[in-house]
This record gives sequence, C-alpha cells and structure tokens, in this order.
Amino acid sequence: MDAHYLEVLVLIARDVHGFASKLCSAMETYAYVAVASFDQAQNVISYGNWAGNVPNDIVSRAPHAAYGKLGELVLQRAGIDGKLIMTPTAGNDLSFHWMGAVAQNGFIIAVSKWAQEHDRLLALLTLYNYVHHTLKLHHVGYRFPNRKEYVIANSRFGNGIRLDAVDHMRTYFPTEGDYYREHQWFPEGPYDEARHWDFVTDEPEDLLNFLAAAYGQSPVFFDDAGKNDPVGVVWVNAEDGTKLGVMARKTWWKVGEI
Repeated sequence: MDAHYLEVLVLIARDVHGFASKLCSAMETYAYVAVASFDQAQNVISYGNWAGNVPNDIVSRAPHAAYGKLGELVLQRAGIDGKLIMTPTAGNDLSFHWMGAVAQNGFIIAVSKWAQEHDRLLALLTLYNYVHHTLKLHHVGYRFPNRKEYVIANSRFGNGIRLDAVDHMRTYFPTEGDYYREHQWFPEGPYDEARHWDFVTDEPEDLLNFLAAAYGQSPVFFDDAGKNDPVGVVWVNAEDGTKLGVMARKTWWKVGEI
C-alpha cells in the first residue's frame, strides 16, 4: 500500500473519531470508538481510541467489545455496496449479538461503553457526519425530572439565558466550545431524565429519518416549529432505562436573538 495513501486514511479516521469525541465531551461522558475503512484492494485500515472525558484510571472491556463489533462487519466486508449494515448481523454464529457497529460506503464505526442502543446512536451519528451530511452541534440538552434539580443544575453554571417555551422552562449556557448547554424542566411532564444532542445540518429531516429507521421507528416532527426551533426529534430508550435523543434544525440560532 502506498505510504501517502495510508497516511491519508489514518488522518481521515482520526478526524472521524474526533467528531465522536466532541459529542462525548459535550455530554460530559466517554466511550470507546473504533473507525475502519477499506482501501482500493479491500485491505482494512483502523483507528481506535477513547472518546470524550476519559478518567485517568479507566479500566474497561469497552475496547475489546468495540473491536469485536468492528470485526463482525469487517469479516463480512459490510457496507461496501452502499447499504447501511449494523450489528448484530443476522445469521452470524460468531456475532456478539450487540448493537454498536455500523457500516456504509466502505466505512465502519464501532462504539462501546454505553447501553448498546446508545452505542448504536453514537456510531450512526458519526457515520452520518462523514458519509452523508455535515453535522454541527448547536447544543446539548438536559431534561430534569423536577424543578429542584433544574434549579440546582442552573446554579452550577452561573448566569444563563432563560428562554421559556410554551410547555417547559429552559435555560441556555454558553460553553467554552462552539455550542450551548440547555437545561429543561416540564411542569406538566414528562418527569423522566433525558439528554439530547441538537444539530444544525443541511437536511435535518433526512438525519432524523436515517436515525429512526435504524431502530424501526419514525421521527416525531414538530408541526409548530418556529425559525429558531428544531424540526423534530428521535428518542432512543435503552434497556437500562436511560433516554438519549437527537434533534435537528436547518440554520444556526444565536441563542437570545429573535
């Protein structure tokens, strides 16, 4: 393999991994993310590392699990034909039977550390950003189960920008990055905890349809969305009770501007 071509593939893999790392850091968490691509001769180039805010004393089987998921798709040359392929793959006796790896257009992303449903979500977002349309993070949202926790969380982050919606209280906080942090509380419910990423992208409906289809769902589109609102949402509930979502919008909104 040409050395320059190999170097380019590695740089691309690191860049793809960097997107996943930003999403993890923005949500104050971490996961192991492995990226692989096929060259012209269908050789495999891979890069894996922790993504996000990783503890110094981390001891985890997540790297082993991520590469196991990755290998499941590598062995099948998954995604070379342009189709989206995800683990677990049907009829594979060697499968770990875990969600978390996705492949399309010769690129494979594998994630491990979270609930498997959410491993898949991070992998899908990372793949979509590279293969389909660029995603720019607008904010990370936290929904709190009661007013007390909402107020306590707000006090930790200083002066925010309070912009209540019709059905919920919300406060935005600028971050050191190029995105916001949003806190929400719904007086009339829902009263469960949930987190979401909100992205700016050229085709927000396409992103939400892409994600929802991977779980056999349909997105929830907002009929009353204004110019500064996301067009819809996809929620992914995990078996462990955690809830993670994705919202998407067409244009950037500088919070506070009408």
